[in-house]
Amino acid sequence: MYIKRLYISNWFGEIYKVHNFIKNPVLEKIWRNEPNGQFDIVRDNCIFGTTPLGNQNKPNQFFRIPLGANYDIKLEKMTVNFIKYPDIYQHGEKWGFYHSQSSQCVNNKAEIIVSFPLDPNVYVYNKNGNMVKVVNAPCSYFLGKITPFEHPGEEEKYSYNEDKYEQIIYDKYRDIYYRFATKGVAGKIPVSSEMLYKGLFKPLYIIILDKNLSKIGEVELPENSYYFLNSFVSTDGLYISNSHPNNSNKSENQLTFSCYQLVDNLP
Repeated sequence: MYIKRLYISNWFGEIYKVHNFIKNPVLEKIWRNEPNGQFDIVRDNCIFGTTPLGNQNKPNQFFRIPLGANYDIKLEKMTVNFIKYPDIYQHGEKWGFYHSQSSQCVNNKAEIIVSFPLDPNVYVYNKNGNMVKVVNAPCSYFLGKITPFEHPGEEEKYSYNEDKYEQIIYDKYRDIYYRFATKGVAGKIPVSSEMLYKGLFKPLYIIILDKNLSKIGEVELPENSYYFLNSFVSTDGLYISNSHPNNSNKSENQLTFSCYQLVDNLP
């Protein structure tokens, strides 16, 4: 999702303020036209991830651009969070657009948790943009190291063939994290997926992390069932959209979700 404007409303749903992120002088210098990914509001600050502005065919430059922003709603001021690509991206190799987009969330201590598509590690930054911790949180279903992108014009196929860590979501009600991961599939991409993100057609897993980012569980979800890019957390649990294009039970007239709840398996 691309965030172009931030709308502030009251309890009655009446919009009383609009903040425009388009052509922001801070963003224009280092990022694409808009911020990307989910965003969090913490003490009048809108914190979100970004997509670098640059040429991925020049990885030594592209992967050195910072990956976050902090928008002060009261002051209407944008500042850069100097979140960096990890070392795995810093060797001059090409990884393609989909394997270059980070995912960020903010916990109840105002720490920024960052997940990268290639990296089994999860990175913790404080509110000042300083990295304070690195935690290994791998998907046990992945076979090995993800290989670089090599063939121009085949990026969609590459994103389908390779493993990938997707978004990470913080559950403030249970103080845990959900890290989505998709396993690469050999062969050609499905014909029906030509206009859609290829990760939807790969085996899907959720890595469950506790408040310290230690793994406490891992779940394999049914294939061709969920549009996992549309997920949210409530007091009930983790809701994942059923609007997968191949889900025979999806509704054309209703937006439906499945709710996953964390249970204790101890006797």
